[in-house]
Amino acid sequence: MRIKILTTLILIGLTVCGNAQDGFGSMAFDGKVYRGIVENIDKADSVYGMSLWYSQDEPLAQLAKFNNLTYLNLGGQKPLPLDSIFQYIQNTKIEHLMMYKCEVSQINKNISYLKGLNKISLSNNLVKDSLSFINLGSLPNLEFLDIRRNDIQTIPNTFCNLVNLRYLQISGNKLSELPDSFGRLNQLEELQIWSNDLQVLPESFGNLSKLKVVSFAYNKRFELSKNVQVLSRLPNLKELNLLSTGLTSIPSNINQISSLEILDIGNNPKLELTQAFESLSNCRTLKHLGLGVLDIRSLPESFKQLDQIESIDLDANRSMNFEKVFSTISKTAKIKSISMSMCELRQIPISILKLKYLEELSIRQNSFDLANEIAVLSKIKHLRKINASFNQAFNVTEEFKNLSHLEELVIQGVKLSDQDLIRLQSYLPKTKIIN
Repeated sequence: MRIKILTTLILIGLTVCGNAQDGFGSMAFDGKVYRGIVENIDKADSVYGMSLWYSQDEPLAQLAKFNNLTYLNLGGQKPLPLDSIFQYIQNTKIEHLMMYKCEVSQINKNISYLKGLNKISLSNNLVKDSLSFINLGSLPNLEFLDIRRNDIQTIPNTFCNLVNLRYLQISGNKLSELPDSFGRLNQLEELQIWSNDLQVLPESFGNLSKLKVVSFAYNKRFELSKNVQVLSRLPNLKELNLLSTGLTSIPSNINQISSLEILDIGNNPKLELTQAFESLSNCRTLKHLGLGVLDIRSLPESFKQLDQIESIDLDANRSMNFEKVFSTISKTAKIKSISMSMCELRQIPISILKLKYLEELSIRQNSFDLANEIAVLSKIKHLRKINASFNQAFNVTEEFKNLSHLEELVIQGVKLSDQDLIRLQSYLPKTKIIN
């Protein structure tokens, strides 16, 4: 019987994906076929996931049939009748609810029916009132919340009752401050809060003892010097994104962020790099440094002090003299990974051969003919991975056998025929080719 139903669903335009024991797994379809499915399906209990994209005026009450539903995507339903939906699915096993671009302006109290909710995605809506956050605070099991690109200006203290929250994405809003109670979110591991208007963090932020990743990118008034002391109280903070935050200097006490491994200070054109590198030289845990979009031609000599750095991002530095930069880098750091995507490069600088420890290279979105770069690339002894996506098409010749030591080659967006891809794989039989 299951095979017969499955065949019928495919014929009417339903996409069935995923695996579920004795069930269909996830189903994705548009509203035109929804009515026929929910009225005729005789095994609704076997459906665990459902996506309804951009459908209108569908019999959403039928959702109550799907008792074992754990995932529901209602993206694009405009406007979304939340009052009714929360009641329809209150007896399901819903854990992940997606409501992308649904013109939602308020999360009403009926969401409290969904005690099993673990993940909510509410991005690109119109939420702005504190009452919505109060109602979200009634979900004891919520671990993942994506509410980016709304119209949020304040976070009420009651929101911080979500003590099991592990991931919070609240970027692209209008926050100028966080509440004093924010530190109650002490299970939080990742916070994405870019593109707001934050300046100074509350003292309680330092209580987020499990926080590993935080992005303050594009908070143009964020003052690192006033926040280092709070950030230094985060024992597990490993990744800090300060891209485009108006940085002009790096405070000398940044080494107090004792577990920091990844730091992005790109797109801060007024940043004094000599001083910045001197401060960062004392940050001995630091392994990756983001220096993209700085519009610089070279790196100051103080970079030599960063002998702890293993990975560097130089993306979108279109004026950079890479021959000189690689010479500077090679004098100190044992760089294993470099990204120089979107730099308008036409060939790989020969001085890259000075980077004797290089294992991974990203040259995405340049103007390379990869076939012309084999002579240089083949001489990088430890090179394992190349990302050459969105470059020119290239001729697949036997010269590619000289790259047989590669573990992975990414060439997404490069126009190659099926025959060329087959030939390329035959020359690189042990290489994972991603296209």
